[in-house]
Amino acid sequence: MTRFVAILLCLLPFGCLRADGFPFDERTHEVHGANVRLPLGESQQTEVAATGRVTFTSEQMNLIRMIYHTIPQSLRVIASTFNDGLEGRPPNQVDCIWTTPNEIAITLPKKWEKGDYSFDSGDEIPDSADIRISPTGLLYHQGKEIGIEKAFEIVRTAKKSDGAPATEQATIRITRPPPFRSSDEDEVAHNKKAADLFTSLSKYGESVKVTVFPIW
Repeated sequence: MTRFVAILLCLLPFGCLRADGFPFDERTHEVHGANVRLPLGESQQTEVAATGRVTFTSEQMNLIRMIYHTIPQSLRVIASTFNDGLEGRPPNQVDCIWTTPNEIAITLPKKWEKGDYSFDSGDEIPDSADIRISPTGLLYHQGKEIGIEKAFEIVRTAKKSDGAPATEQATIRITRPPPFRSSDEDEVAHNKKAADLFTSLSKYGESVKVTVFPIW
């Protein structure tokens, strides 16, 4: 097995797959079923944290296209820190999941089926998050790094969706990163900083009557 990729077969039984969510456990960040793990380069780590998308290298594409011939160069990346009900999933959906700060998992099919697989390149759907928190505790909005005061401003000025009931609060969606898994002092500190940022933004939302909740 090389450092470039690991193919993980049946981490958990397929019977554990959530019928109403993505195929991972948000508590352990492990992906259910067979998947391909790809380490992220430094620029890819920043791209995923800032935009929720990943652009594959040529080497990675050569490998992945041995499995999925029509996979696009970029995919939307789902953070493994939140899982909830999904509606309208296309058939044979292939997911790209952010499992650790420097690794993603691409799901493999339960069985090889004829026909096309579905990929979410993120081109047609805007970023689902209003604010993104990186594994090292940086904040991003619409792909650009921001400071904490700007993040508070985004929460404070959140608008209700059109047609929302008068009693409903405005909402802000925040993507939390998967944690570092080592006991390294710096990485433990990064995990705490990322968690504290989400807590601070949530508490600030409460103070200005804006609901802050996690998103992929």
